[in-house]
Amino acid sequence: MLRTIAAVLGGLLGLHPAAAQDALRPVRVVISSERLAAVNDAPRYFRVLRVELPKGPAASFSGPNGYVYALSGKASLSAGGVKRDLGAGQAAFVRTGEATQLQGPAVLIHFLLDAGARGASSPYTGAKATELYRTPEPIPGLESGPYEFSLTKVTSPPKVKPPLHHRSGAAIYYVLEGSGTLHMRTGAEPRKAGAVQYEPKTFIHTWENSGSVPLILLQANLSREGTPEIIFLR
Repeated sequence: MLRTIAAVLGGLLGLHPAAAQDALRPVRVVISSERLAAVNDAPRYFRVLRVELPKGPAASFSGPNGYVYALSGKASLSAGGVKRDLGAGQAAFVRTGEATQLQGPAVLIHFLLDAGARGASSPYTGAKATELYRTPEPIPGLESGPYEFSLTKVTSPPKVKPPLHHRSGAAIYYVLEGSGTLHMRTGAEPRKAGAVQYEPKTFIHTWENSGSVPLILLQANLSREGTPEIIFLR
């Protein structure tokens, strides 16, 4: 079906069939990637927070490694003696152990790679932090050696459905825009903007853009250094 659509699209746009096929694939843009020397020294959980930074005095953060992504507004972030501004659609890595100050007004999504116990208190002071999701169990299958912890924006054109696959490590998604259908071996479920989806390495699935506009996903991924993030089924 995708090949037929690609051929029609190529004819309309004057594209080579291969180029038309590429136009129907999700586009992945890595926003940031960090190397973590070890992740199996403690049970690890993904945790996703929605953070509302008020206008006025700076809020403080003290917690584990993670990425902050600005959904709206403009945030000023100071950590490790470095200050940077984050506009909507921009992100920054926040390292554990660094005293971090954030000033708004802005709304952020914060992906944390947490080693804390379930029910841990908010890592923010002076901001409203709402927990959207926390993995119910520790991330399985983490091995010794360095890992890559990355933040990627994935844009899928309408009606695109890649083959079934699973992660080599684990990932967690936040739906930024559009709507999609998550296909699994047990069935299919809709996902709309604001939804959070956890994908451990044993989770076989694929995302389909079932809407008429691009489906845009924000993905925090953890995979062993030198290993492909995605493994497609044969």
